[in-house]
Amino acid sequence: MNHQSEQAAVATTSPEASKACASDLLTSREIAELLGVRHDNVKRTVERLAAKDVISLPPMEEVKIQRTRREETVTEYRIGKRDSYVIVAQLSPEFTAKLVDRWQQLEAQVAATTTSTAHTTQKRLNRS
Repeated sequence: MNHQSEQAAVATTSPEASKACASDLLTSREIAELLGVRHDNVKRTVERLAAKDVISLPPMEEVKIQRTRREETVTEYRIGKRDSYVIVAQLSPEFTAKLVDRWQQLEAQVAATTTSTAHTTQKRLNRS
């Protein structure tokens, strides 16, 4: 692991907090699943691109995943939109469209939540 990788922030995050941040970040594991590649390959690509200053080294978090017979704690990078495009283009240019689709889904979820919250707030103000 290179020096930049060792400096990446590692945080333990609850599932609720992870969901709250899901709209502006993708995990390295999610990118691996979208592309059908191994998660360790995605992490190596992130580290290689960050070492070349092509992307910023993203923060990491520890998450618990359920394996067949046991729970395991693993680290995942939390990757922003721009850098996720660069990573996917590097790993698998033909799957860039899948990433575009995923970001559109996340943005639609945020828009729906924001609209719902604004509507609820307006109702409360009208009652006052």
